[in-house]
Amino acid sequence: MKELPAAIHNAVIDGLTLLLALRLPGTPAADTIQATAKAWSVALAAGKTWDAEQDIPRIKTAFAVLAAQTDRWPAPRDLLGCLPPRPEQLKLEHRHRPSEKEKAAAAVVMVQIKTKLAKAPVFNRGWMQPQTTKPMKGK
Repeated sequence: MKELPAAIHNAVIDGLTLLLALRLPGTPAADTIQATAKAWSVALAAGKTWDAEQDIPRIKTAFAVLAAQTDRWPAPRDLLGCLPPRPEQLKLEHRHRPSEKEKAAAAVVMVQIKTKLAKAPVFNRGWMQPQTTKPMKGK
């Protein structure tokens, strides 16, 4: 069975410890807390990919919300329901707007590059063509 990565698992343990301290109705017995933590780890790992950097703060927030709002021992799905969304990834935006002077300078450079490339040996493709040979006599 797949379980949570260690850092995520530790964040879940911290959250479960917070909930245990509240002694909510349905709280598991102290001698079953390790099994409870393992069950939560398996349930939260099922079908999900976790990223410690992004998800540990979200898990902490979700447990804080659960602790503040629940009146019974929650299930793992209750935690998932309290998870805030992952922060949006930064998007790079292209903002360069060259002036007419910059465009003209770039055009001059492009002409120079094309001129140099036209003279480059790699562009002499004559060597790629088969040379014509005279037919052999007698055949």
